[in-house]
Amino acid sequence: MSKNTCFITMAFFLAFVNAFSADIWDGSSVATSFAGGTGTQDDPYQIATGGQLAYLADPFMSKGADATKGKYFELIDDIILNEDTVNYPNAWCPIGVFENCSTFDLKSNFKGVFDGKGHSIVGISSTPMGVKIVSGCLFGGLDSAVIKNTVLLAVNSTSPNRSANGMTMSSSYTRFENIVVQGTFDSACAPVSGSAYHDTLIRVQTHGKCLHGG
Repeated sequence: MSKNTCFITMAFFLAFVNAFSADIWDGSSVATSFAGGTGTQDDPYQIATGGQLAYLADPFMSKGADATKGKYFELIDDIILNEDTVNYPNAWCPIGVFENCSTFDLKSNFKGVFDGKGHSIVGISSTPMGVKIVSGCLFGGLDSAVIKNTVLLAVNSTSPNRSANGMTMSSSYTRFENIVVQGTFDSACAPVSGSAYHDTLIRVQTHGKCLHGG
């Protein structure tokens, strides 16, 4: 088995084992800074908790359209956005969407490099306490970005009026490499990107159930 195939296989099957030690987000906390780093290639911004991931979503992304352009980010631990993956009580508003998540008011595309370092994000959901928002995805939009070595597990993306995704609502000129997305998807059933344009996908695996379409 090749090294790259081994990454995807082991990430998918072992992420659940490692998740017990991950940070469990409370659904509302937003950090005031990252765990470390300066955002350069040699010193990426470090994300260890759900609160720090929420900090990237807003307020960091709200600094402007190019807030993440040329910036590097990395996960340094697994993150659980919803520990209860039956009821999904915590709503995750995709990175780049703020002010009005219920209508998907995309303010800024992510334009940087996001390296999951083999860590998993568990329980992204579009259904907080049974009230649907637009889509259960990590990012709202990606533009000339790089997303790599990232595992999304137990995604609950069931938005019947839009493409339901796991990684992003839309993407253009983006490179996805060493990606695993697992979950339940509705509508057009696009676990990676709902609307993709000139993207590059390398060693991308999707697992789960499509409720309609796909």
